[in-house]
Amino acid sequence: MAKQSKDLADSPTTDLVKGVVEDVGKLLDQQFQLLRAEFQEEVDKAKGAAVSVGAGLGMVVLGGILGTQMTVHALHRATGLPLWSCYGIVGGLLGGVGMQFLTTGVQKAADLREAPAKAVESIKENVSALGERVSAGLR
Repeated sequence: MAKQSKDLADSPTTDLVKGVVEDVGKLLDQQFQLLRAEFQEEVDKAKGAAVSVGAGLGMVVLGGILGTQMTVHALHRATGLPLWSCYGIVGGLLGGVGMQFLTTGVQKAADLREAPAKAVESIKENVSALGERVSAGLR
C-alpha cells in the first residue's frame, strides 16, 4: 500500500499538476505586476491633468486679481479709453489665456481610462488557457 502511494506521488499526472500550480503562481504574480504598472501609469496621467487644471485656475485667479488692476489703469492712461472698456479688454485677454490652460487639462483628463483593460483581459485569457491545460492534463 505504501509503495502504491509512492508510485502515485511520482506519477506524470502529479508532476503535471505540480507544474501547473507553479505556473499559475508565477503567471498570477506577473499579471498583478502588470496590473499595478498600468494602474500607476493612469495615476501619473491623472496627476498631470490635475496639475494642468490647477495651473490654469491659478493663472486665471492671479492674473485676474493682480494684473488686471495694473493693466487696466495703464491702458486707461495710455489710450484715454473709458475705464470700463479697459477692464473689458484686459479681462477678456486674461480669460482667454486661462481657458487655454483649462482646455488642456480637460483634454488630458479625458484620456484617462476607467480600468487597466489590457491587464484585466490578459488575466482572463490566461486563466481560461490554464483551465483548458489542467482539464486536458487530467484526462
